[in-house]
Amino acid sequence: MTVQLSEPTLPLGAAFRLFVLRREGALALAALLALSLVALALRILLMRKFQALGFFYLDDTLFNSDPKSMLDVFSHGARSLSIIYPEVRNSIHPYLWFYFGPAIRLIAKLCVALHLTHLGELELRAALGVFVSPVVSALQTFLLGVVLLVMRFPLRHVLLISAFNVVTFSNLIFGSIPEHFALTSLAITIMMLIAVVSLRNPSVGRLRTWIAVGLLSVGITISNVMALGVMHALSGIFARKQPSLVRCLAVSGAFSAGVALFVLASAHFIGVAMDGPLAPGSVRDNFVERYVRADAFTWQGPGRALAAVGNAVAPSWKNVRTVAATAVPAPYDPALTVPFETSPYPTFTFEPGADSEPRIGWLGLVALIGIAGGALVLARRSRPCRLMAASSAALLALTLVSHILWGDEFFIYSQHWMAASILLLSGLLLLPQRVRPVTEAVFAVFLVAVAWNNVSVLTHLLAAARAAASAA
Repeated sequence: MTVQLSEPTLPLGAAFRLFVLRREGALALAALLALSLVALALRILLMRKFQALGFFYLDDTLFNSDPKSMLDVFSHGARSLSIIYPEVRNSIHPYLWFYFGPAIRLIAKLCVALHLTHLGELELRAALGVFVSPVVSALQTFLLGVVLLVMRFPLRHVLLISAFNVVTFSNLIFGSIPEHFALTSLAITIMMLIAVVSLRNPSVGRLRTWIAVGLLSVGITISNVMALGVMHALSGIFARKQPSLVRCLAVSGAFSAGVALFVLASAHFIGVAMDGPLAPGSVRDNFVERYVRADAFTWQGPGRALAAVGNAVAPSWKNVRTVAATAVPAPYDPALTVPFETSPYPTFTFEPGADSEPRIGWLGLVALIGIAGGALVLARRSRPCRLMAASSAALLALTLVSHILWGDEFFIYSQHWMAASILLLSGLLLLPQRVRPVTEAVFAVFLVAVAWNNVSVLTHLLAAARAAASAA
């Protein structure tokens, strides 16, 4: 069954109401909602396992992620770069403290005042903050399915691809721990939805819509300005908003730069108003030193980038390397206690050592081949499919190239390209009708294999963590 989300001649609101009133439209949204709730349950289950082991007291243990610092941002509205550097204001995630911190603080204060909980206010904030990533990840699954509906995928394909999105290793990890990466994946999915819907409903792609999603995405992390520029430019190119390609690129470049400058400037003045003047040198230390200095740029090679794409889908446990444990960050507030002074766990990473090469499992290799093949198929279909093929390929390439040149980790940034990878892979389901039953069956088998593999890897990881804690 193929469903159509909107009518070209109707405003978006009216078209959406018409879609929901149709039997097939209501069925499609109900199926996507059910799948998203399953995704939420899986994320919460895995989150509880990580939380029980104490991973949320630690930074740089699970694939270089910072759940301790990000939980402080989500739960308490911490506005510094991290707990380790409280004097340096956060220009990397300018608005992130504002998205959840004030609401969680208010809810916790009300619950304590009304005696609805036995927890103290600080503990209740932390208890609520751990649910941010699971809820955001489940919402991203739903919206990715809506993108596929707009692209005119049959419902069975939408559910297959959305289920695949649920079980990829990157989505399992970053949808279950307090981190900003699930938010980035959601923001990119929203950009994709705006771009593809605006092909049939131009009112959706108005400047105010892009400003809103630009503030959301760049406020999460400043590097999202690249995704904003790509999606805005390609949306304009495919919608033919500008008379020439050069002008379209120039307009999008100026727009994304303007959004970034506004976000940084407003975050600065809000911070000054709330916390007082910046510490001397903090802008240099927090922005220039992290993004512009020459020694921040290191050539990491395309092999690590390609391995990261495969490992983000389905790694092998043999590809996971452990390194020495890290120090435990100080608590947000002296009233909060940390159960250990040094991490009882090693750091888990996919990054190769100095004397080894990047590795990829056979399922990850199959995913790489499928992404390349699906991109070729998607690029030959309808205009919405071509838009998603071009934007997904551009996002994937731009993210990988930027981290080949900058940074010391790949997998941690995988949420920047996961939605793009899955959309490219979905092109395999659009092969000619005569072979489509075979491709559907193969895709379903691959989905089950990826899910089984990733459950196995997570089981090994949790077992290794428990063994390390017992030996400590």
